[in-house]
Amino acid sequence: MLLTSFVFVCLFAVIHFLSAYFDHIPAGIRYRLGSISGGITIAYVFSITLPNLSTTQGTVEKSTSSNLVDMLNSHGFLVAMLGLVMNYGLEMMQSAYREENPRLHVRAAIPVAYYVLFNIITGYLLLHGQIGNAQETIFYFTALGIYLFSSDLQLSQESPRFFRRIGRWLLLVGVLGGWLLGTTFSLGAGTLSSLYAFVSGGIIYHAIKGQMQEQGKLAAFLYFCIPCILYTIIWIMVK
Repeated sequence: MLLTSFVFVCLFAVIHFLSAYFDHIPAGIRYRLGSISGGITIAYVFSITLPNLSTTQGTVEKSTSSNLVDMLNSHGFLVAMLGLVMNYGLEMMQSAYREENPRLHVRAAIPVAYYVLFNIITGYLLLHGQIGNAQETIFYFTALGIYLFSSDLQLSQESPRFFRRIGRWLLLVGVLGGWLLGTTFSLGAGTLSSLYAFVSGGIIYHAIKGQMQEQGKLAAFLYFCIPCILYTIIWIMVK
């Protein structure tokens, strides 16, 4: 598992490194890619992550503790909601900075900071997550790889120079750093469930937000729906 996870984390790093060179992709292709990534990641969350979270939930809830961290660990779906709300708050904060300081890189640094945290968790879960075998690892990489590439394109469009010179390197180091953390220590089942839930909440927010921006466009719905259905069907067939 160590070698397999290392290969996939290196592929994540390559995605971040190369994404800066795709910032001239036409807007139409970028929006379609966003819809496709949204459909695949939503399928991943609802067909793999949340069922895994629900299974672990039953085990974690057997332990009783008044500790706040333990309480959050035993309510993973609330942590997913926290991840969604946090992403919405960061979006609003970024918009406020854009209005007050339209030329500052601070507005780009806010989402990059979030994605660095996201990447640390993503790299760590390659080793110690609820990914049980090579099949699930492939599905995990496919969904998260497309999602991260689409997110990188959005970050690059927001501030190309900042993303190319600083942002992509922070994201690259984040995912590799998360994997390295995973080689040194292991968290408990409850904390892992919370990490999965937090990531899921963020994915759901960004996927739905991207589709809401394309309201009224049947093509956007199809680009979202078809990959979502195909990903789910393939997962059911190979499970």
